[in-house]
Amino acid sequence: MRRVVFVAVLSPGGRLALVADDLPGTLPRWVLPLGSVRATETYREAAVRVLRNAVGAMPVRGGGVEGCRWAQVPTPVGRSRREAHVFIFRLAAAGDPPELLS
Repeated sequence: MRRVVFVAVLSPGGRLALVADDLPGTLPRWVLPLGSVRATETYREAAVRVLRNAVGAMPVRGGGVEGCRWAQVPTPVGRSRREAHVFIFRLAAAGDPPELLS
């Protein structure tokens, strides 16, 4: 079974951050950042890694996990089952004390 995480990143004003899904041979679309969970990671550790990759060099100043949902993703014929967790992070507003995302 493939384990994946989706990361919803909310700005202090409640805006949702999306990334471009630029798969070869398809039209671009906007999606939630996602990634596979490595064998040595928990779902939360994978979510933090995906979050850091999504924001690049921008400092991640804050945001605790606001929620986590578990979902069974429909499996296309011939593919392995996936278990997905969705994590919701809210970034801190300017002047808020930073929080660790570990």
